[in-house]
Amino acid sequence: MRAALQVRGVRKAYELHGRTLPVLADIDLDLEPGQFVSIVGASGCGKSTLLRLIAGLEGDYAGQIQIDGVPITGPGLERGIVFQDHRLLPWLTVADNVRIALLNRPITAEAAASLVREHLALVGLQGFETAYPHQLSGGMAQRAAIARALINDPKVLLLDEPFGALDALTRIRLQGELQRIWLRNRSAMLMVTHDVREAVYLSDLVIVMGGSPGRIVSRARVPLPHPRDRALAELREIEEEILSQLIGPADAPANPVVAATTAA
Repeated sequence: MRAALQVRGVRKAYELHGRTLPVLADIDLDLEPGQFVSIVGASGCGKSTLLRLIAGLEGDYAGQIQIDGVPITGPGLERGIVFQDHRLLPWLTVADNVRIALLNRPITAEAAASLVREHLALVGLQGFETAYPHQLSGGMAQRAAIARALINDPKVLLLDEPFGALDALTRIRLQGELQRIWLRNRSAMLMVTHDVREAVYLSDLVIVMGGSPGRIVSRARVPLPHPRDRALAELREIEEEILSQLIGPADAPANPVVAATTAA
């Protein structure tokens, strides 16, 4: 089966104060159709830079990034993206914020309205169609952002710290919501997160990045069926293994990470 996403030999560098600063080195990864993969690693290892390359928001890199064998040359409807900040337009209602993602699709107003209703129902926002962003909680606003990202039925949904700005309880609730949405929608998902427990709970595969420039240092499979019980000992064991790679032994000296401010 061809991977929904293929990344081969990707390298990226920034020019900073007249010198070249490598950010990514020789990144290879596959994301299969319907698979949930998370990327974890210390700040500055290039996780978000990699996600922006896949989203087509940045160029000027070496290597190949393809969706179903087609090279990525910029943003496209086959990829949706959710950021840490929901980025809803404050002057539009929830329904209009979701509908705006359909502007480049040649569909009727009736079809667009139907898709908006369907996706607001998918994320549990029925009854809030006419609300404005300032009338929503942080978790509700992020659910609206997820609906907007999914409305074009993308092959790959990219999530860049989607719950990082939320309080702990809301974050846990939305992790469960995201798992429910994924099980129903089955878009392939690639998530960047600093939260190892979140990554292990949601993912089929957790990719660990490190170094400067950033590179993939290990991959941890999570061979447990969905939906999952957070209390499973197997999840905690995988989490501890990943944390030991990220943090190292308690008596080990810290490794300074030198990276561009645009890498994350």
